[in-house]
Amino acid sequence: MASGNNLPAFPFAFPVAFAKVAQNGIDISRKAVDTLPLLESIDPSLLQHYAILGVRHHDLQNMTKRLSLKLFAVGLVVATVAIVVIVKSKRVHGQNPPPCTSDWVTKLQHGIDSEAPCPTSLSNISSSVSNLSLFTQYRCGFSLSNTVQQRIAQLEQEAWPGNCTGVCQLTRLEIKNIITAEYLALASTLTDAQITGMSESFQVVPAWVPSTRSTDVQLTSSGNNISPSDFVQGLQLLRSGNSTAQATATAQITSHIDDLCNVLAYALPSDWNVSIYSPYRAYVIAYCLASDDRLADSHAECETRMMNTQNWLFSKGFNVPCEGRALWGDSGYIYTRPISIAFSEAVQSDLLNRYAAVHGLQ
Repeated sequence: MASGNNLPAFPFAFPVAFAKVAQNGIDISRKAVDTLPLLESIDPSLLQHYAILGVRHHDLQNMTKRLSLKLFAVGLVVATVAIVVIVKSKRVHGQNPPPCTSDWVTKLQHGIDSEAPCPTSLSNISSSVSNLSLFTQYRCGFSLSNTVQQRIAQLEQEAWPGNCTGVCQLTRLEIKNIITAEYLALASTLTDAQITGMSESFQVVPAWVPSTRSTDVQLTSSGNNISPSDFVQGLQLLRSGNSTAQATATAQITSHIDDLCNVLAYALPSDWNVSIYSPYRAYVIAYCLASDDRLADSHAECETRMMNTQNWLFSKGFNVPCEGRALWGDSGYIYTRPISIAFSEAVQSDLLNRYAAVHGLQ
């Protein structure tokens, strides 16, 4: 059985963006440098090789020496750039480096900041929620139902400063509490069939199916691979209410929320450098955790990313058109995750109800 410490926590409790490199006993901390933006700036074909797409260490031994050298070169470049960024930042600012790179700031500005910004007045709440629905539709393949849209708009209006007695928006700690409670509750309801199905759902570029591809579960699009058996056993432990499993899940959820909020506050201060979070913001945070959508890049840039991946797949002998596909979600072209379970309409509605209950909103 998987122990609590080895638990995937909950696939929607996503561990930090960098997995433990077990072979070398090294822990790479996300707080040291945000490597994901650096990786995403590399040529797509190299990125796919670097990510290894779920191929285990022993599978890599079957790859060509040329690919190994390419992987090493890319890794060396990324590591070097990361070190330079950290050193320069510390020299200039005399403090810890920023939570993300300037390139990632630009990507977020092109993405959620431009296409689904937070409401700025009571009069544009409905249009902001509608934009968010379009945002999730092209990125993850699902749009917000009319019921969910109306609920977000209602709560946003009720919690708006001046519209309620006292402060009705939630602190970051309260956001952590309601999201953690929601996912632990969801875990307790999962059936064996759902857990088994989920163990086959987490894949980076699922259309890439060489004979060397591992069956590992890829908890995030940037790493954290575990075996299907560990995944199943871990979720079963969490479902059973195992205290160690729940503590691990809670720690991972809260850490991930802190990372996300820190990045958004730094990159998009006008919308996200806040001490209390509106219902709209709480929904975006939960969506990000459930989907692994990092909220970056515009619609056009996402389409380009899929087209580049399509071309790379074709060069490897896999003819899988990206037309009409979303990047993430149940049938994601770049990364699949069972969002129909992780962020079903029932989960969305219950999460919003938990938000309302904290300060007695309707």
